[in-house]
Amino acid sequence: MDVEEIKRRRAAAKAARQRRRIILVAVACAAVAVLLVAGYVKLRPQPAESGSAAAVQHETQPGDTNPQASSTPITQSPSPAELTPEPTPTPTPSPEKTFVAEKPRIVADYIPFGPERQQQMAAYSLRRYGDSSIKLKPKVIVLHYTAGGTAPSTHDLFAANQPNGGELPGVVTHFVVDKDGTIYQELPLDTRGRHAIGLNHVSIGIEFVQDGGSGPEWADQQILRRKKQMAGGLALVAWLQDKYGIDYRDIIGHATANDHRYFKDLAGKTNDHGDWLGGDVAQFRKALRKLREN
Repeated sequence: MDVEEIKRRRAAAKAARQRRRIILVAVACAAVAVLLVAGYVKLRPQPAESGSAAAVQHETQPGDTNPQASSTPITQSPSPAELTPEPTPTPTPSPEKTFVAEKPRIVADYIPFGPERQQQMAAYSLRRYGDSSIKLKPKVIVLHYTAGGTAPSTHDLFAANQPNGGELPGVVTHFVVDKDGTIYQELPLDTRGRHAIGLNHVSIGIEFVQDGGSGPEWADQQILRRKKQMAGGLALVAWLQDKYGIDYRDIIGHATANDHRYFKDLAGKTNDHGDWLGGDVAQFRKALRKLREN
């Protein structure tokens, strides 16, 4: 073998060794790159799920400018679904407190209301309202005071069925509220009673035991300042309001009955009573609203 051949073979062997080193280096670099990428994915902090302890712990507080991510290690790469933040639930508002009036204690003290008085009431309704019904569908509450007497004497007056203004039946309200707050019922709530001209076909009448004294304003104020009687009256009216859906504006006094939108009298009659003036009824309504707020 000549010298040139030996040099050629040595050069070929050297080149082969260099190629092997280059391949080994390339393989080693690729392996390192793979390891680096795998390590980055493994060690990279992942977003915590909405509602988790980590999400609550690292919620941004006032004054924070760069809140830290959760330090809890993630051992498994999350799926795309896990990386999508869950929507924040909208808080459900608490229902407002609703006052529902309970039926107060009522003492049944019904007056006699047999066929004869029923016929009288039907005839009165026909003359005044154009129908001969005695049935009542309440839309209004009318406040009165007795201008003297007691609860028992008021009941006796109602039961006597004496003509009023030359007409029968006699007067009667559905309830009487005594000074001590006791509530007496004189007439069923589905039955018309004669207590306020122009409104008997749509109204419930409530009588408060009270002397006439120095006049309507003075008498109204005595009732408004009498705690037990007011407590009984307010409880009764609140219950009737809820039972029949009666608006505050339809709680009125006898003194303002002529101006009410439901007023109707085919005979052309009007009320001449001054019990429960408009300003005093406004005080009663205010006390009623306060009762509902508490």
